[in-house]
Amino acid sequence: MDVIEKITSLEKPSAANLKQRIVEIYGEIGGQLGYSVLFEERGVCLMWKKEEEEIAFEVQFGNRGEFFGSVKRLFSSGAGMCVFVTSSASHSYSLSELEGMLHREFRGHGKTVVLYDIETQRHLVLSQIKEQNWGQKRKPAERRKKIIGRKGEHKVQD
Repeated sequence: MDVIEKITSLEKPSAANLKQRIVEIYGEIGGQLGYSVLFEERGVCLMWKKEEEEIAFEVQFGNRGEFFGSVKRLFSSGAGMCVFVTSSASHSYSLSELEGMLHREFRGHGKTVVLYDIETQRHLVLSQIKEQNWGQKRKPAERRKKIIGRKGEHKVQD
């Protein structure tokens, strides 16, 4: 089974401290897959490490400000793959809104991002968020008529 499939196969646990329980379960899954598991590393909830591969996890059910802070920490962790676990019951961002925010705010990072909704078990994989080239840059509009006159005087257009 692929790593992303293992990550997105987690069902919502019924626990009092949901966030902590999800982090513990992902820690167990990482250990089973042969990763060294680090909790609260580099500002993120969980980090999986192998020789040259790092996967950072962040679990967030809060408001929009907390979401943005969590995504910022996730991208600044330096991991090649970032996993963001949320719930559609939190009513902060939908997966499509999160995707739009990532493309708008975090272009050019070149990371693979997995957005996972634990409530509906839907996931979205964004491979290599890169700077988008939208073609030629626009030039400022040029005047068609030449303005003749000196500074401070009324000018006449031909």
